[in-house]
Amino acid sequence: MLVGVLALQGDFEAHAKMLRGLGAEVREVRVPADLEGLDGLVMPGGESTTMTLGIAREGLADPLRALVRSGTPVLGTCAGLIMLDREHLGLADYTAKRNAFGRQVRSFEADLEIPGVNGGPVRAVFIRAPWIDEHGDLDGDGLLEYRRCRPGGLENQGWKDSWDAIVDEDGSLLAAPIALVEAQGYAHAAARRLAPLFERDGDATRAAGLRADAERRAAAIDRFWLDDRGFYAMALDAGKRPSRALASNQGHLLWAGAIPHERAGAVRTALMGSGLYSAWGVRTLSAHERAFNPVGYHLGTVWPHDNALCAAGLRRYGFDDAFLRIFDGLLDAAGGFHDQRLPELFAGFDRADYEDPVPYPVACVPQAWAAGALPSMLVSGLGLVPDAFAGTLSIVRPSLPRQVSRLALRGLRVGEAWVDLVFERLGTRRETVALTDAQIDGPLRVALEIDRGPGPAGAR
Repeated sequence: MLVGVLALQGDFEAHAKMLRGLGAEVREVRVPADLEGLDGLVMPGGESTTMTLGIAREGLADPLRALVRSGTPVLGTCAGLIMLDREHLGLADYTAKRNAFGRQVRSFEADLEIPGVNGGPVRAVFIRAPWIDEHGDLDGDGLLEYRRCRPGGLENQGWKDSWDAIVDEDGSLLAAPIALVEAQGYAHAAARRLAPLFERDGDATRAAGLRADAERRAAAIDRFWLDDRGFYAMALDAGKRPSRALASNQGHLLWAGAIPHERAGAVRTALMGSGLYSAWGVRTLSAHERAFNPVGYHLGTVWPHDNALCAAGLRRYGFDDAFLRIFDGLLDAAGGFHDQRLPELFAGFDRADYEDPVPYPVACVPQAWAAGALPSMLVSGLGLVPDAFAGTLSIVRPSLPRQVSRLALRGLRVGEAWVDLVFERLGTRRETVALTDAQIDGPLRVALEIDRGPGPAGAR
């Protein structure tokens, strides 16, 4: 494999050294002829103004555009990322803001103690970096969309990335550009959760801007609502027409806290109905849809990570019974696989039809998403809400799956403190879970919140 590294300025030697260490052949790119025959290209960090002048001086701009648009993979880091944006080479659908996290003079080094990393502190370097802004909105309508740029690229670019994943109620494929409903929720959550960090850093203007952006994105999600069907469309097509097929995508809006409570109840009903819920878990596509296929990659199978996000959202909005149904179902499903290890996905057949969950023939096992599903659901169920800045750990409406009567957590870190917790079912009311012991080492206050209100700002 021949990989080119743009070598006009910046840290190109470090990139070249790393690539050679990985077994790649490396060519330093300084003139257009150096681009011929490359299998990939790295645009390294450096000084973007200097790189811009160098690209212009050497006549590299158009050859670089032609190389990337032909399908050659490209990696941009820091200044290289800036060079790829709309305002420079125009090869990516975002705008990068330079020096978003401070100027060069604010760079610094520090020793970090990282749990799980042996050998003493890690020397970390913190430098200025670009902020990616105005990304993914192809037509300026306020929604994130995707469209493949070249033959051979991915037709679908959400987590449901198979070619036939995004369908309408008649089984037809949606035409790109496509706006996925969950992507709007992710952007809303990111803006809302970043705002307090900038506020804490003294940047009230940017915090207010992020909150306004979060509100705008939440309002835009209303365009996906299907009033006659009582749920959110999984996507809008090129003509801004919503898919009318019932799918799991909308469950991620609950996780993001992006919709009002009255709509959340409708999503809960859709997720837990017989079309989506198989009693092992929530299917990607309803069994009542024309395109449903219980062994189709994203057309009716059950994905543990998808269920974990839906379940966390149900907890957030106070639908604890629905949360436990999903948690219990996935735990039961895990018992049907080797070493009780959940796979990437499994078939979406109804639990009443088979004694054990039916494997998907080529599912990845182990797989990181699936491995994290049950621990994530455990955190959601226990209602653990840490705030390291405030030195608090809130425990909101704790619950346990029916298979567990007592659970001990050891060595949970919150900021500079460590805590051990024990949860148990009460003897006379087995449906009630109590925190029966808390051993704290360090500055931490543990607060039990039985009555925290559900909704977008509920159990995070």
